[in-house]
Amino acid sequence: MPYHCTKLEEEAGRVTPRASNLPLQLPVAIQPVVSSRIVQGSILLAVLAAVDAAFSGDWSRIGAISKDTELWLQSALGLLGIWHLLMGASAYSIAEQNGRPKLLVTIKALAVGTIPVLELMLDIQTALD
Repeated sequence: MPYHCTKLEEEAGRVTPRASNLPLQLPVAIQPVVSSRIVQGSILLAVLAAVDAAFSGDWSRIGAISKDTELWLQSALGLLGIWHLLMGASAYSIAEQNGRPKLLVTIKALAVGTIPVLELMLDIQTALD
């Protein structure tokens, strides 16, 4: 079991185990899915395709989607963008509270959404077990 300690505890030689600051415990069985670069890459590719469909105008011009679908996609992507910002902030906060590198997980959460946050939480959870 890894030991988490404050700087003062470390300097004083008093290192005691303590629980993580995770908001919830996740089933370890989902680890292969959330850690998969293929899954994360597929999500990013789908988001980029939706952005292209919603904002380029090409898809509705050639008849692949209707103008109404294009407008709906624009609204949906606005909400998705807000969700990704919340996930980026969550990833940064969880990484900071648990002494993990913040930059990479925050960027991944901004791009992909929920999956990198779950990956970070599972990584911390398995390190404590």
